[in-house]
Amino acid sequence: MNLWNYCCVGYLVISILFWLFAVYAYLFNHTRSSGEYESLSILLVPITWPFLLFGGFTLAVLKAILFGVFLLIFSLAAAVIRKPFFWPWIEPLILGIGRGLLKANTFLIRLFKRDS
Repeated sequence: MNLWNYCCVGYLVISILFWLFAVYAYLFNHTRSSGEYESLSILLVPITWPFLLFGGFTLAVLKAILFGVFLLIFSLAAAVIRKPFFWPWIEPLILGIGRGLLKANTFLIRLFKRDS
């Protein structure tokens, strides 16, 4: 039961600290710009910070593991096969992603040009 009290107090202290950070950032941005953030988003800070922290750690670990795997695979492939074998396979993927991004950005630009 004593551990439960420490966890609750720790969560409360960290939540209050992050809440103060969010309030300060909101007030700082509110004085400099035209209100980029919603004021009600400050109330969600105690709920969202544990998920964002866990997600950030998980993504960092996954990125490190994937980087290691790709480094190992491409190092072995470069040592075994001397010619650029992956370019014919990856070129359609690169072109597809690039064309999709260009299409989406063109749509957004035309959408905003129409409104103004």
